[in-house]
Amino acid sequence: TFDSEKIRKSIDAVDADSILFSSENFDVLSDGEVEVFLSALNCYDVKVIAMFREPSLRLYSWWQEEVKHGSEEMFPEYALPHLCRPMKSDIFNLDIVLSRYGKFLEKEAIYIGDYESFSNSAGIEEFFERILSVEIPKMPKENRFINKGLAEFDIEIIRIMNCISKSVSGLTGSVVREAYLKNKSAIDSDLLKRLR
Repeated sequence: TFDSEKIRKSIDAVDADSILFSSENFDVLSDGEVEVFLSALNCYDVKVIAMFREPSLRLYSWWQEEVKHGSEEMFPEYALPHLCRPMKSDIFNLDIVLSRYGKFLEKEAIYIGDYESFSNSAGIEEFFERILSVEIPKMPKENRFINKGLAEFDIEIIRIMNCISKSVSGLTGSVVREAYLKNKSAIDSDLLKRLR
């Protein structure tokens, strides 16, 4: 949960004119959590920047995140409720997410960028510079880090391990993913080939 006082103290501890908070988890905050978070920032000029993503890619990405954090659901199970009611899905309907913020901010404070457009070309720095009125140092392309999802095979192994781990030891969450990725190189390559 958010603590307004802690948020304000962490901001005050930074000597900067602009601060950028970035997290995929801002998508899943409840109305109450958004209210607490934004109330901690009410003495600042707050802008919300949401990145629109092609819905099918967003759906698959969120499923991967769920599996990486302990979910046992297969992709079709996860996708079905979103596909059946796309306008009720906060994955397909970005307006559901943004309306939580729109309850506490003027619509002029909410900006939307096209994720695929920026990931396939330059321009994201200029987008953020224009909105935030800051200059972002240009980084050479070879030094850029892109947080790509795991390979389909790895995600499915982690999902199966989530099922086994929960039933055998009760362990859930990211501990399974971390153990798999840490020890993957030690797993018999012939076994992995057969599993694949």
